Formats: sequence, structure tokens, C-alpha cells
Amino acid sequence: MGVEFDTQGYYNGEFIGTPVHRLLPDLITVLSSDTFARNQKVRTAYEVFVDDFGQRSAKAQGLNHVITTLRKMMHTDHRLYVLRSERTIQGILKVGRKNLFIRDLVSGKINEIAPLCVLDFYVHESEQRSGCGRRLFDRMLQMEKVEPAQLGYDRPSPKLLGFLRKHFNLSEYDPQPNNFVVYKAYFRGHSSALPSSSSSSSFPVRRAGPPSSSSSRLGQSHIEAPWEHTATNERHGRGG
Repeated sequence: MGVEFDTQGYYNGEFIGTPVHRLLPDLITVLSSDTFARNQKVRTAYEVFVDDFGQRSAKAQGLNHVITTLRKMMHTDHRLYVLRSERTIQGILKVGRKNLFIRDLVSGKINEIAPLCVLDFYVHESEQRSGCGRRLFDRMLQMEKVEPAQLGYDRPSPKLLGFLRKHFNLSEYDPQPNNFVVYKAYFRGHSSALPSSSSSSSFPVRRAGPPSSSSSRLGQSHIEAPWEHTATNERHGRGG
């Protein structure tokens, strides 16, 4: 069932001030540094659940450090896709561009590339094997206008590798010293691993926060951010 929130401003039993459904106006919402930039009170509310899910992801993967926090997202181009239901947050998926050196183990050639990368992917344990991960991943592909084989994957967990093999027929890659996985299909310039249609097409998605150059590039229209609503209404894996 994910991590619960209510309409009064409580998340997982902690009062955060701004109700989660206003911070995440859609069932899948995209967060970025622009989202957190304008209002300290609202940023603090975001920080509670962003950091909580970052910690949950790290624990699930057995990592000794947390990959996703609000502070780490500030001043980056990283985008965090957050999946929720009416009363629970169910999962997160973080992407960002990275400069990578990938060695072809057969030819010995080193390729310098800058792919969009999956940096963290986690679905709450109670929501796994229910389609949540696929809905979240499909929507990211749609919004970023990218295919699974065109992505890099930072230290993917066995669960994520299995997910990519099952859903997108991706399995061929050369292990790298930097622990990123870039599938061989990336270098062939095309991929048979196209995402199939899924029920997620009915999910509304908007980017939370003020408009930015990245939101314009992705064809996003500006929505009323939580702090704007407040001003006018007295405050209202990586291994998914």
C-alpha cells in the first residue's frame, strides 16, 4: 500500500504542513531542482518524503549511502518521477545525464557517451509485482522521449536487471569499472526493446513547480505550484 499520507498535511504520521496531494498534484509527478527553489516551507515538506524514499531505496539495495535526497538534487538536472495513489506514495525513479566512458571488451575500444541515466529506482515493497514499477518506468520513457536501450543504468540491482530483461528484452552488456550498465543495443543505434503499451497511458502527469527550460523542452505546461496556491488561498536501483 505504499507510505500513507492524508489531506491534513501528515505523511507517514509526521506533520509536514502542506498536504502531499498538493505537492504531487498528479498520480505521477516530475520533481526537479526548480520545484524546490522558491519556498522554504514547501521545500521542507518535499524533503521529508523525498529523503524518506531515498533512504528506503538505499536500504532495499543494501547500499551504505543514500542516492536520492532533496539536497543532492539541488543544482542538478536530475528529475525525480514520483508515483502515488490517492493516499499513498508508491515509488520513485530518478534520471539525469552522465558523461561515461564505456569499454567494448571485444575490440578494446573506449566509447565516450553522455546518455540519460537511471540513477535510482524504487517501488515500495508492498506495491512490487503490481505493475507500479512498469507504470512509473513507462511514463518516464514517454516524458523523456527515450527507449530503454538508450539509457545508462547506475549500479543496477538484480531486480532492475531482471525488470529490464523481462519487460524490454535487454540483457547484453559488458561489465564496466564504473559500475554503469549500458546495453550493447545502445551502440547499434536502434533497439528492438521498445516499450509496449500499458495501462499507464491514462495516468496524468505534470511537472511540479515553476516553468523551466527543461519543462518547455518536454512540452510541459505550467501548473499552479503549492506555494502559488498558498499565496492565493491562505496556504492550503535503482531497483524498483
